[in-house]
Amino acid sequence: MELGDSLPEFPAAWQTEANRVLGCMSQVWVVPAVQAAPTNGSVQLEFRGTSDAALVRGLMAFVLAVYNGKTPDEIVNYPIEETIERAGLQKLIGMQRSSGLRSMIRRIRDLAEIAQQSPAAVAFPGKEARQAARPNMGRASFLP
Repeated sequence: MELGDSLPEFPAAWQTEANRVLGCMSQVWVVPAVQAAPTNGSVQLEFRGTSDAALVRGLMAFVLAVYNGKTPDEIVNYPIEETIERAGLQKLIGMQRSSGLRSMIRRIRDLAEIAQQSPAAVAFPGKEARQAARPNMGRASFLP
């Protein structure tokens, strides 16, 4: 998928075990950041991600296009399954890639749930916030 070429740079320093998405056959990493919406100052999440596989980078670009710039509530409640179906992705990817896609979505939703409770827990850079959030997720990923 050429969409993967549109992903912004993802520094090698972010490709850590703590930022890895579990449940994917390929190596996949996601990191979040919190920002204020320009119109009303509400909390919005931005994610960056990458993979060592071109097809998975394309899937990541698709997922990030859906979720980036949304509030934690919007992310948690977004009907992503409908979007996947409308895009015809299930027909294009096999069961293993489908499982990895679900793992990426689950990771992003988990991070959004943390941000619902405490936006600072996923804020950049905030080492203390990263440490405080880890018990809630086990293997949470946060911008370094």
